[in-house]
Amino acid sequence: MSKEIREQINKVKNWKQFLNESVNSTIYVKNIGNEYRDELFDMVDGFNTNGKPKIGLFNGEKLIGGVLLEEDYLPFEYRFDIVIHKKFRDKGYLKLLINKLKENFNNDKEADQLSATVVNKKLTKILVNKFGFDKGEFEGDDFVWINK
Repeated sequence: MSKEIREQINKVKNWKQFLNESVNSTIYVKNIGNEYRDELFDMVDGFNTNGKPKIGLFNGEKLIGGVLLEEDYLPFEYRFDIVIHKKFRDKGYLKLLINKLKENFNNDKEADQLSATVVNKKLTKILVNKFGFDKGEFEGDDFVWINK
């Protein structure tokens, strides 16, 4: 079999796999509570958080990510952590979580600031360039925020 034909077959296989994954999965976000705490904490990759589950990212009925808010700062500051399961990263799902977080923040009349300490430089760049966060540095890590 020629190289060109093999490449065409692989493209068709990849396209079929993409279609199957798209049809069989329904990705959505919704506000959640502590019933998802353990599942989200299992996804945390080596960083400490005191946050409580507030927004979940779902693939069908399966939780694949979410937003944790530190309640010590509420209602004036939404200090958040974002968690997405490793298998579902780099697929654009961060946008769904950030948009829902910003919606909740904007609807909270008492909240003044949306903020996070970010240990991942790539994520900092995305939050600043694509979502309009301001950037500073705090104890060696990036600190991002949006004020109303």
